[in-house]
Amino acid sequence: MKHTDQRTDPGHRPLPNRRDTEASALRDLFREQWRQLRGRIQRYEAFRSLERQRSEALDQAVEQVVSGTDRRLRGVSRYRKRLRQSTRCLLNYIGECVQQLPAAHGTDRATYYRDETLQTLLGGYDPLRRLLADDPVLAEYRAREPAERQRTVYALLACSEHRHRISGCAIQGDMLVRDVLQEHMEFGNHRLVTAAATESDLRNALKRMLFEQVVAYLKDYMARLRHGRLSERERRELPYGGEGIESPQRYLEVLEWLLSLPLELVRIQSERLNLDRMGILQPPPGGHEPVQIDALTIGDRPSQALCLLRIDGSETPAG
Repeated sequence: MKHTDQRTDPGHRPLPNRRDTEASALRDLFREQWRQLRGRIQRYEAFRSLERQRSEALDQAVEQVVSGTDRRLRGVSRYRKRLRQSTRCLLNYIGECVQQLPAAHGTDRATYYRDETLQTLLGGYDPLRRLLADDPVLAEYRAREPAERQRTVYALLACSEHRHRISGCAIQGDMLVRDVLQEHMEFGNHRLVTAAATESDLRNALKRMLFEQVVAYLKDYMARLRHGRLSERERRELPYGGEGIESPQRYLEVLEWLLSLPLELVRIQSERLNLDRMGILQPPPGGHEPVQIDALTIGDRPSQALCLLRIDGSETPAG
C-alpha cells in the first residue's frame, strides 16, 4: 500500500484550526462592537453640538430682548438665566404658530381663480399682478439673489383688515329687506413683507420677524407703563401693580412675567368666514363656502391678515 504525504498532496485540504476560527470570530465581534461604539460617539457629539447651537441661539435671543428693551438689565445678577426660560417658551410658541399656517398659495392665473382665500384678500387678479410687479421686497430679492434662486420665489403677503357696520339689503326668507345692519369686511394696504427661495426659509424668516416685532412691542409697552399711559386695569394685572420699574431689578421681573405669557404677545388666529362677493359677512352656513383667513395680532395692535405665496419665475416681471 502506497503512503501519501498529506503535507505535499495538492488535493488535500487541512482541517480548519479551531483556534483560528475562534480568533476570526472574536475579531469580527470586536469590529462590530467598535463600529457601534463609534456610531454612538458620533451621535452623542452631534447631539452635543446641536445642544450648544441651541443654547447659543437662545442666549442671542435673550440678548436681543435686553438690547431691544432696556440695556440696564445686564447689570442685574443672573439676568440671562432668569430670561432664558420665558424667552424659550416664546420662541417655541412662535414656531408652533408659524408651522400651523397653510401651505403657500400659488399665484398663477388658473390657481388664483380656484383660490377663495386669495380672491377674498386681493379682490382681483390684476391687483395681484401689480403687487408682484411693483413691490420693493420682491424687487430687492431679485436684485440680490442669483438666477437659480429665482425660479420659484416664496413671499409673505400681509394686508390690513377692516370691519365695519353698514346698512344694506338682505334676503330674509323669501323677502328682500332694506336697511338691514350688516358687517362688511375688506382688506387693504397689500404688501410683501419678506421673500425667500424655499417655503422653509420663508417660515424661518417669519419666525424671526415675529420675535423682533414682539421685542419692539415689549419696549413700547414698558415705555407706556413707565410714563403712566396704561389703564388702571392693565397695571393691576402686572407684578407689583407695575410700580417701581425705574429699578432694573423690578423692570426685569415685570419683563420676565410678560414674556411668560406668549398668547398675550403674539397670536396667529385662523378664522373661517362666510363672505359674499360684496364682502358682507354672512351667518353660517351663509350659502357660501367658508374662506380661511389667518390673522396676526401683536399685543394690542391691530390685526393683519397673512398669506404665504409661491411665485413661479415666469410670473415675476423682469427688472
